[in-house]
Amino acid sequence: TTAGVRLTEDVHRRLVAAMEKAKVPEAERIQIADEFRRAWARVNATDAAAALIDETVLRPAVEAVEEQFKEQPLIAAQLQQALAQLYVHFGLYEAALPLQESSLSTRRLLLGEEHPDTLNSVSSMGCLLRVKGDYAGAEPLLRMAMEISRRVRGDDDPNTLATIGNYGLLLDEQGKFAESEKYTREAVEGLRRVLGEDHPRTLAAMDNLSSLRGGMGRRADAENYRREVLERSRRALGEDDPGTLNAINGMGFILRAQGRLEEVEPYFLEALERRRRVLGEEHPSTISSINNMGDLLRSTGRVEEAEPYYLEALEKGRRVLGEEHPSTLTMMNNVGALLYSQGKPAEAEPYIREAMEKRERLLGPDDLLLLDGKISLGNLLSYLGRPVEAERHLRDALQGFQRVHGDGHPQTLGAMYSLSSCLRSQGRPAEAEPFLRELLESHRLELGDAHPSTLT
Repeated sequence: TTAGVRLTEDVHRRLVAAMEKAKVPEAERIQIADEFRRAWARVNATDAAAALIDETVLRPAVEAVEEQFKEQPLIAAQLQQALAQLYVHFGLYEAALPLQESSLSTRRLLLGEEHPDTLNSVSSMGCLLRVKGDYAGAEPLLRMAMEISRRVRGDDDPNTLATIGNYGLLLDEQGKFAESEKYTREAVEGLRRVLGEDHPRTLAAMDNLSSLRGGMGRRADAENYRREVLERSRRALGEDDPGTLNAINGMGFILRAQGRLEEVEPYFLEALERRRRVLGEEHPSTISSINNMGDLLRSTGRVEEAEPYYLEALEKGRRVLGEEHPSTLTMMNNVGALLYSQGKPAEAEPYIREAMEKRERLLGPDDLLLLDGKISLGNLLSYLGRPVEAERHLRDALQGFQRVHGDGHPQTLGAMYSLSSCLRSQGRPAEAEPFLRELLESHRLELGDAHPSTLT
């Protein structure tokens, strides 16, 4: 992650040294150096460094491993595992997959399921499938790695605790919050005890727990915890560490969930700027940050400013992550929501519908972003004068959120509000009234009488 920064510093240092050697006058050296710095800033040095490393180091290494270690399969598996992890680090998941598959297959065959090296490969494969959006493929691998590691290594081994945290994170991303909390909390408490408060693994697990608390609607609790994680990450890991960037981005999320939109922008902007510079323009985390800025700008009514962010995120998501990655589908839904906000409902519908239908097929009926998509589509259809179809999607969304979260969660309440609006638009106020009364009481208790959502 520092390759681009170091490349920039090295090139600048070499330029200055060359000018000094050529005895270029000082005033001219300063002018040339300034002009070079401005021109170089137009190039993403991290992307350039990553491409150079891939072309000159990683791809030749992959070929060399295949050719030179045919008779030493365990050494080949070790090197393939390391190369796969480097590709994951760069966000190049497709390049990592065959290497990870080969390493896992070899270790399973020659070492057995319970060998520590095999367990590392099983866990790494599960994590790779998770970030690729293949939750169904990741689940048995991450569960297996956790269960075998508990038995073989013990509950307090750092690697066991990492597998527990990975399994909790997968459950969180699937919206299984109650199950996730048990595992994520165990990982945090164990890592704190074994590795200490400021270890990178501990901080990553704490960051996951703060995100989980936000997802469960425990916003004030999540904010306090998130601030602790961010403060510790800045101090222990440094400003440009990917873990710190995750914490910065997460701080923006929890403030946004509380409706404090004016406080969100500095965090989202900082995360985006640093991710562009440190991780590169096409790293999945950078693409996520681009999308987050579009979300924020649309939420604050700056629809025209949001458009380039949303379009950039969707184009890069399709190309880098693939058409059916969960993040790409989220970006597709967001472009639809943007078009709706711009008064283009007919253009918006195919984006929202495609994203929703693919999510349901790939991730099942209780996927949280699918349920969000049903609300978006329901609101859109209501606007287009198709209330019967709209009501069906909105009822599906409400029932889904009630199954996943229960009655008082903010997402459940949001679905309730959309359904009540749809019922009122059909001239059915008696059916809408109990939903609105429940909403009002919940918002008063959670947010207070003066909050914009309460007033609405």
